[in-house]
Amino acid sequence: MSTVRHVDDAPTGVLHSDGLDEELRSLTVRCAGERLPSLLDRLAALGFSWRDIARAAGVSGPEVRRWRRGGSATGAGRQRVARFVALCEIAAERCHIVDVAAWLETPLHPEAPLTGLDLVETERLDLILVLARDRPDGPEQVLDGFDPDWRTRYCPGVEVFTAADGMPGLRLASSDR
Repeated sequence: MSTVRHVDDAPTGVLHSDGLDEELRSLTVRCAGERLPSLLDRLAALGFSWRDIARAAGVSGPEVRRWRRGGSATGAGRQRVARFVALCEIAAERCHIVDVAAWLETPLHPEAPLTGLDLVETERLDLILVLARDRPDGPEQVLDGFDPDWRTRYCPGVEVFTAADGMPGLRLASSDR
């Protein structure tokens, strides 16, 4: 069941994110109607390697090579490629990201090796849209949504604690705690 959200009921950022989600859905449908080799060429022109395209599509490199030569794809494979193209177009055109491939290949946080391509691979495009909004807390919010334990998994020398002001903070973990 869907809830209709009125402008007065939600913060502007949520409405913007909902709008980007809807734009992603409609653009994906439009892209899915294009020839698959054309979609792959668009991704390659943005700077993605064939390996990264295969990863985003959830298939092997040889499968992408077959698609480039005109081979057919499953509906799910075509959908993933179309959604990836749609995401890249939204990031470039609506969020003003100049080099989408480099942006998605860059680690989200200095202490975690996760990238936007990891989110694409796991179909968490919703989190990439949050990141594209360029909020100061965006990377941490995205990582928390993707893997709530990312701080302990990738930053074992750091712990999260509640500071005297009630806000979460980070500190070096000591071995005697």
